[in-house]
Amino acid sequence: MITITLQQHDLHLLPGRAVWRPKTRTLYVADLHIGKTSAFAKGGIPLSAQVLERTTVNDLARLSSLMLATGALRLIILGDLLHATAGRDPRTLALLSGWRNAHVSVEVLLIRGNHDHAAGDPPDSSGIRCVDAPFDDDGLTLLHYPTDPPTCTPTLAGHLHPAVKLSAAGGGDQARVACFWVSGGQIVLPAFGGFTGAASIAPRPGDRVFAVADDAVCEVPVVSVKTGLRIGRSVR
Repeated sequence: MITITLQQHDLHLLPGRAVWRPKTRTLYVADLHIGKTSAFAKGGIPLSAQVLERTTVNDLARLSSLMLATGALRLIILGDLLHATAGRDPRTLALLSGWRNAHVSVEVLLIRGNHDHAAGDPPDSSGIRCVDAPFDDDGLTLLHYPTDPPTCTPTLAGHLHPAVKLSAAGGGDQARVACFWVSGGQIVLPAFGGFTGAASIAPRPGDRVFAVADDAVCEVPVVSVKTGLRIGRSVR
């Protein structure tokens, strides 16, 4: 866990691809894309029923573990909870409903993202409040799309599915891993969902990048990050 302070707001970057705010006991995640596997299957990509269900079950189980470990009273999703209308099949919605019923004491808020606008809000019975960005959360501005250029206002966003390419000393082996991207007053969260993909980023001088790997969060020197996506070039 690494602590980032944005204008006196202490935020913990967790290995589970989430941000934890102890002051308000709030957990922030982005880009779950629940139902993406189902949407792909309906689009003709062969995925077994076991793969479809396991992906959603695993993602919701990881989210439950984080909520229990932190003792979160609130969960805020920074966009793209559901992937597409085609992914709103009965089994997927039943899994989402079962997860929600297991955490009825936790307030859940969704900041609508581009996929949410297309897929529609979760069922009213889920008890998930849905709002459009920007949303002020006790001094933090919550978005789905990051601002470009980054704002000085303390901000959390998602959408980009940021990742960094890491190389072994002397070249050779390379790996691309999810990351938190801190630029100005803005933190872009990695995608939480396990079937989401990622885009390599191109941090600016002065930015900070924190790779998430092997259940740990570690800072990566910006000079060692291979260039990739800039905020204004996102097409997700």
